[in-house]
Amino acid sequence: MTFNLLLLPISFIWIVFFYGPLLGISYIYEKTSFLKIPLSIVGIPIALLGNIYVSLMPSMGEMDSRVSKLLFCQTFPFNWHLYHYTKTNRFIQYTEGFSKLHSVFKHVPIKDTLTQNYIIKLEATYNVARMYD
Repeated sequence: MTFNLLLLPISFIWIVFFYGPLLGISYIYEKTSFLKIPLSIVGIPIALLGNIYVSLMPSMGEMDSRVSKLLFCQTFPFNWHLYHYTKTNRFIQYTEGFSKLHSVFKHVPIKDTLTQNYIIKLEATYNVARMYD
């Protein structure tokens, strides 16, 4: 109970300063082609600071949550696709960034077993959900 109270303000900071802005920037990046460079100039520092913030956060035994946050920062500007991929939205596969998200997944180092295992779980969940749609 005490550790969860400690994680509450830390998670609030994560959502307000990193998750929300990165998701919004990624959505705009997907929908407009002429704003990609300015959005990248704004989004890359946010993703980098978010990655550092998550690295410094205590995990308190919730490794999947930490890995998902790190992966969210590392997949910028395809956060919008990652969000829909984790929600098993079957229509996300018809967007342009979906294949690029998978190429980012392929470039995760083999030594990073936690992230590799998380990606395998994501892919399995997505494929199972697609079978039942």
